[in-house]
Amino acid sequence: MNDKKLAGAAYLVFLGIKALRSRPPVEATARLNGGSPTWLFRDGFLVALLNPKTGLFFAALLPQFISPGASPFGQSLVLGCVFVSIAMCTDTIYVLTASAMAKTIRQQSGWQHSGRYFSAATFIGLGVYAAFANPRSSLR
Repeated sequence: MNDKKLAGAAYLVFLGIKALRSRPPVEATARLNGGSPTWLFRDGFLVALLNPKTGLFFAALLPQFISPGASPFGQSLVLGCVFVSIAMCTDTIYVLTASAMAKTIRQQSGWQHSGRYFSAATFIGLGVYAAFANPRSSLR
């Protein structure tokens, strides 16, 4: 078996156990209410901009859709703008849905405990799957 595969699987199981042993989450709205929307937007923008996975994603994905006959820079710019527009729409839907559900979730304390157990079970399940999955079967 691959040592890196087992290390990754063990780490996922570790995260699951850590989630089970953690204390229930603290109410985060007090911290968020202290910051202005401008500062929150700026922080989120900087995190997204400086995320190296974003650059790697674009470097791996965009060249597949660029035709050799036209300007690569212009095509990259258009494709990047299309991606950002789609992401902005889907992220807006996520935010509006979470905002609509926030009050209900906060009022029912059982959701926090259920979410913790669900997260832990997901991490542990993915770790077990990663440890025992046949790498050739996932390529099909």
